[in-house]
Amino acid sequence: MVKRLLGTYILLIVLPTLLVSSVAYYLFKQSMEKEVSVSIERTVRLLNSEVDAYFTDLVRLAASVMTEDTQLDDDRNLLRILKRRAAGETVPGSMEAYMQAQRIDHYLNDLLNQKRDLESVYLYTASGELFASHRSDERISISRLEGMEERLLASGREWIVEKEADKEPIYLIRKVNDPSHRFLGAIVLSIGTEGLEGMIAGAQLPQQDIIALWDRRLPVYDKTGRWKNDAFELSPARIRSLNLPFEEGGTLVTYASPQQSEWSLAAYLPYRALTENIRAVRFWMLAAGALCVLFSILVAFMLALGIVRPIRSVRNAMRKMEKGFLHTRVKVRGKDEAAELAQGFNSMSGQLQTLIDHVYLSDLAHKEAELRALHAQINPHFLYNTLEAISMVAEMQRSSEAAEMARALGVLFRAATEFETLVPIRTEIMLLKQYLLLQEIRFDGTLRVYWEIAAGAEGAQVPKLSLQTIVENCFKHGFAPLKAPRSATIRVRVCAADQGASIEIVDDGAGIGNERLNELNRLLQIGGSGGDSVGLVNVHNRIRLQWGQPYGIELSSQPNIGTVVRLTVPGERRDESA
Repeated sequence: MVKRLLGTYILLIVLPTLLVSSVAYYLFKQSMEKEVSVSIERTVRLLNSEVDAYFTDLVRLAASVMTEDTQLDDDRNLLRILKRRAAGETVPGSMEAYMQAQRIDHYLNDLLNQKRDLESVYLYTASGELFASHRSDERISISRLEGMEERLLASGREWIVEKEADKEPIYLIRKVNDPSHRFLGAIVLSIGTEGLEGMIAGAQLPQQDIIALWDRRLPVYDKTGRWKNDAFELSPARIRSLNLPFEEGGTLVTYASPQQSEWSLAAYLPYRALTENIRAVRFWMLAAGALCVLFSILVAFMLALGIVRPIRSVRNAMRKMEKGFLHTRVKVRGKDEAAELAQGFNSMSGQLQTLIDHVYLSDLAHKEAELRALHAQINPHFLYNTLEAISMVAEMQRSSEAAEMARALGVLFRAATEFETLVPIRTEIMLLKQYLLLQEIRFDGTLRVYWEIAAGAEGAQVPKLSLQTIVENCFKHGFAPLKAPRSATIRVRVCAADQGASIEIVDDGAGIGNERLNELNRLLQIGGSGGDSVGLVNVHNRIRLQWGQPYGIELSSQPNIGTVVRLTVPGERRDESA
């Protein structure tokens, strides 16, 4: 029984709790991942705007050769100088050529000083002349500059970006045109990555890789070389997040690639890094949950033992009593319903032993001895069956119903030990209601009981527990043979009769066949033993021994319709009731 109680507890409480906890953790994890994803999207979008502004400023700087403030016809104007040198109007080695070269070098030095990230600035003219200003030791050969110029012209763009894999500088190559769009040369900015790295590192999460791309495919900043192995196609989008599978596992990829911008930013963050802190929370949640479940199971086990042990003790004592050990007693612990049940059993057992001793040792009158003997023949299996029913209700964790059944059974026990042999009908009806309460719970709502009690007949005396014995026969012989699902109806009528009080108990059970009905009526007339209907005959004999004829029990029945048991006793005695 303890195992069944624990199994029910685990099935109805522990498993739903674990399920709810798992769902709560999953929802919490999803919520955290969504919040982190939204935060990363916001960061990538802002960072992409900064990168775009950073390179836009460099493109504007490269175009300053065409937007300087000097007049076009001024000899110091760079476009005029480049145009004259491209047309061969400047004599090599002349003072003019020297002054022009000084003007160009001054411009390039000034350009270099405007941005700390610029390592070198090159101006390669259409006539093949090279001018440069450097901050580092890095140099670009003429052949490489020629290649850059060819790729710039082939692209059809005003400017392009190039970067060699595994090398640091970023090259911004810009056309230099005169107002008539005549090509005069190309300006090349060699850009270090320190500024870009500082900008990205300030917004980068641990274990996150951020890559800056030009034209959605050329990585200009890729510190870990991630793009080479985990490149993907970027579609124009202001911001977008993807869940992509890579060798290291699922990865949250967030990228910003606006339609109007040449620059894109892609951020890689493995989900294992995203949920690293959540996994720690999960571990402690599982540990705390496991401890709580173990503790709750231990408490449930102790509570189950507290419920089962007293009931089991009473059951075992009943079995001993059935074998003839009438001195059996149950140790009473506590003051709950189970203790009340054990106390009632002990009281009943003591009363039964005292009654038997009294019958054997006393020289009572024959009539009183027969009354006591018949009263002691009431079926003791009722107690055992009721205890089993309480046990089943407790196993189903319907504790309120189990308590109600225990209280009702305690009332019946007190009646067996505290009341006299004869009780008023109102008391007997109260005891019968307690018994039917137990049966209603066992029938789980399929038993219906109707009462019709005349006020003037409630004071008449009847043998104690006689109505319960009759109703027991309704369940044993009337309702038990019915097939499930079954329903049962019992009507109890109490009214005044010509010779006293009449009590009718009507059921809609299986009924009694004519042959068996005639046999029972014969036994009632002669007062003999009733076989499996000994209870009905005993009640009849007790009434006859107490008051004689014409009082007793009358029986009528129809198969498959029901049975009517009519019990007649003398009316209320005025001298006793006064």
